[in-house]
Amino acid sequence: MPWDFQKDGREVNVRVDGQAIFNTSPYIVDAAVDGLGIAFLLEDELAPHIRSGKLVRVLEDWCPPFPGCWLGKVPLGKIQAGVDELRAIPDNTPVTLERMT
Repeated sequence: MPWDFQKDGREVNVRVDGQAIFNTSPYIVDAAVDGLGIAFLLEDELAPHIRSGKLVRVLEDWCPPFPGCWLGKVPLGKIQAGVDELRAIPDNTPVTLERMT
């Protein structure tokens, strides 16, 4: 997965290769704290380690503030209907998720 950077209106997309690949952020944070490499995550996940001095920011001028994640343009009624449907499923019932269009 490429890393996206922005500075002065310029966008750069960098493909990163390495010896270790993780698919969950706690392992990425642990690896960075242990000195195995650079972590590219939301600041909230790294803030305690930055405050403690275990981690430092790099390329900060290339990482503008991020407003957060978006679900996309989904009408609120569809979201509520989906939540209601999930709540109605009995515990331990196998569930198949399908992409909403």
